[in-house]
Amino acid sequence: MEERVVEGFVVALGHTRAHPLFGGLLCLEPEVVLPYLTVHGGSSLAATVDYLTGHLRRAQQAEGRPDEDPRPVAELMVRVAVSFLLNPVGCIETEDADQARAFARRCLAPLLTA
Repeated sequence: MEERVVEGFVVALGHTRAHPLFGGLLCLEPEVVLPYLTVHGGSSLAATVDYLTGHLRRAQQAEGRPDEDPRPVAELMVRVAVSFLLNPVGCIETEDADQARAFARRCLAPLLTA
């Protein structure tokens, strides 16, 4: 389950950044996208959290893990990913897949067992 979270973070971040429409708008016209990821982003946040929660729940069941609600972990992971999309500059490097993978392994995967 931890590796699924790590790889999911890497793929989601990379795909979103490279997507011609979303990534392009985020770079060229952030004022268009920004409201939908922040103050008007409730519905997209909820949909993404629901999607990730379902995947985490199925992984829990497949691995015989305790039946704990994965929704808080899913929400935290989505919020972290959105933060890196909106402002990728900082002391935590996630510009390439190996950097994103190292961050997710060190900081996101442990949330599953916390």
